[in-house]
Amino acid sequence: MDKQLRTPLATVFVAATALWIASAAPSSAALGQRLAFDPSPQPATGGAAAGVPEYKHLEFDITTGGDDLRGNSAAYVVIENAAIHLHSRCRLKSGQEDGWENFTLHKVSCSLPVGTTVDQLKAASYTIQLLTNPDFGQADDNWNINAVHIIAYDPSSAQPLACVYLASGNPLERLKGYGATWVSSAFANHC
Repeated sequence: MDKQLRTPLATVFVAATALWIASAAPSSAALGQRLAFDPSPQPATGGAAAGVPEYKHLEFDITTGGDDLRGNSAAYVVIENAAIHLHSRCRLKSGQEDGWENFTLHKVSCSLPVGTTVDQLKAASYTIQLLTNPDFGQADDNWNINAVHIIAYDPSSAQPLACVYLASGNPLERLKGYGATWVSSAFANHC
């Protein structure tokens, strides 16, 4: 180890820099990079109070509208709740899977960190990102999302399913090209 890094001033500088980086709000460009590269799930902190149900999984029920999600495109969702340090990324569809045809429903399950409650999930934001990989002669993919229904569940318990988020439209959102995103809105939640 370099002797210069062991000085108290260098230690303080490194710690302050790490704290500044960790607390900085991401730009939309950084968010796109985070969606594409962050590991998941990150552990949540806080946990559930005694007697408050905890959930281990989310089911994303996504309805495609009048413009499909191609087979060579991928889609991801990022779940974030800064209050409990929750940051989790889940693949909805890889670029090697069949496309999501017009006017079809697709259900995808994602794992959650231990101790996650419905209130924490309802306070979270959900960002769906489209990553296109056009074949030769194709333009970037566009995708109409007509509905997003997010349900919390725990298959190892008798807890009832819990509606976390529900919104729809015609389309709810039209994602155009590589990196396009849809971000949930608390005002549009119909759970």
